[in-house]
Amino acid sequence: MSNFQQVGKAFVEHYHQTFDQNRQNVAALYQEQSMLTWEDEQIMGSVNILKKMGQLTFRSAIQELIYVDCQPSLSGGIIVFTAGLMNIDKDQTQRFSEVFHLAKANNSFYISNHLFRLQF
Repeated sequence: MSNFQQVGKAFVEHYHQTFDQNRQNVAALYQEQSMLTWEDEQIMGSVNILKKMGQLTFRSAIQELIYVDCQPSLSGGIIVFTAGLMNIDKDQTQRFSEVFHLAKANNSFYISNHLFRLQF
């Protein structure tokens, strides 16, 4: 497995674990120029993304990843596509897919772009 695949998969696992255990902490993975598209809503910047996370009505969202595909981007970052199942508040299972563009800053990565969709 190449380095970008290892980094991409580890990042997504960390993101999903943080999202379920303490959703407010995912804001640290974004920066002010980051953009999140949550369903049809586009949100810019870590402060606004944190606000959106606080508005989500479900308490628990355990993700079971079926696919995690990674590619290096031309900018030195990593593009990650995931698809799987989300168990919402332990009583509803919903399919989802998402895309992350992880940008490199110093010796780490942050989420530059993030697109999330529930699949019906």
